[in-house]
Amino acid sequence: MTRPESFLAAVDAAWEPPVLGKTTLRIIGASALALQTGYDRGSQDADVLDSAEIPPESRDSLLALAGEKTALAKRMCLYIQFVPPGLPFLPQKPLFHEVPSLARLRQLDVRVLDAVDVVVSKLKPFRPRDIVDIRAMADAGKLDPAYLLTRLHAAIDWYGLDARAEKDLPRIIKNFHQVQRDILAVPETEFDQED
Repeated sequence: MTRPESFLAAVDAAWEPPVLGKTTLRIIGASALALQTGYDRGSQDADVLDSAEIPPESRDSLLALAGEKTALAKRMCLYIQFVPPGLPFLPQKPLFHEVPSLARLRQLDVRVLDAVDVVVSKLKPFRPRDIVDIRAMADAGKLDPAYLLTRLHAAIDWYGLDARAEKDLPRIIKNFHQVQRDILAVPETEFDQED
């Protein structure tokens, strides 16, 4: 069992939800990679994409139980962090998958962002740890260059409506070219000026 699996199972066992029914957590970032591939670089946070589906009282209750600096977080060396939906660079319809090993949880329905969409999201911040994650997915055979390009185009199409696009997109494309050249060893894709 991976560290994020153990952590989420512990959260599920300890949580007393304020609202009836299962709460869906959409995990993104490095924890999503760990949950679907077994890769774990030791990230300290389990990023959850926030949504209107998560009632505010449930969000607050989860943070009180498993947020940063809580007893559970200190014990498990991992904590829940909610990420605003407009923050990550993602396609309009990001792809999420069930986690079979967590299907028996009583309170939580855990979904993970597709590995390729995680890589697309990492093209915006492109920190050294993001590059490590991208390389690990390429080494694991999880990055088909053509499919990565398709998902990148879907994210660009959606992000193009954002006020930050004019400033951010040239840098994202430059980062993508670095991934193509240095990690995937494929020719760089030309983008139209309006991309």
